[in-house]
Amino acid sequence: MVKCIVKSTQNRLTQNEWSKYLDFLGRKNELSKLQELYKSDCFEGIVIYGRRQIGKSELIKKSFELADCRCVYFECTKATILMNADNIAELIAKNFDIPKPAFTNVTEAIEYVAKMSQDKPIVLVIDEYPYIRDSAGVMDSEIQKIIDAYKNKTKLKLILCGSDVDVMKGLLSESNPLYKRISTSMNITQMNYYESALFYPDYSPEQKLEIYSVFGGVPYYNQFIDTKLSVKQNIINLIFFHLIIK
Repeated sequence: MVKCIVKSTQNRLTQNEWSKYLDFLGRKNELSKLQELYKSDCFEGIVIYGRRQIGKSELIKKSFELADCRCVYFECTKATILMNADNIAELIAKNFDIPKPAFTNVTEAIEYVAKMSQDKPIVLVIDEYPYIRDSAGVMDSEIQKIIDAYKNKTKLKLILCGSDVDVMKGLLSESNPLYKRISTSMNITQMNYYESALFYPDYSPEQKLEIYSVFGGVPYYNQFIDTKLSVKQNIINLIFFHLIIK
């Protein structure tokens, strides 16, 4: 068994590092945890899940800004296996400035990157994983085989992310092939009142409470709050121009 070495054991970022996150509100604990995992000298399997529009993808993309390694973010689509394989092949070719590899599925791409990261860490994100995961869980087994084959000789940080909470939580169950292959799981939930209030700092405590009572801690909604408008007008705008349209 290869012992993992974490270059920085503090689960926190320095003040200088946090200065790069000034335009990103909340999620400090989650960002710090991801940075800690990226600094590990061994394989890391990470599962990130939560409801839609809760900020999972933005959290991951923001975490790349301080990562001292190559980061590849791939978002699966509800397309054929071959189309997703072709899309991730193009992404890898562009990120590493290499000829486009030939993959027949996404798991081949994961193994390809696992081989590339034997000497230096690479973060590979497979977002919306449930889109390409078959109901029988065959892909889970294929990823398990890759992890077992390379876990002691790769520095890959593999992140599986998705909005189908039941499917993503199922990856952590004892009956799943990935059981004990995932080192960290993160359930991204709504922000608390104090983090949410950072989106509308100019409001009074009473106004902040009103907004929070309507939209809670969902970053997607809170980003549209305009403190130049009244609370009532913001609620009307969001309900009728954003929520209904979606």
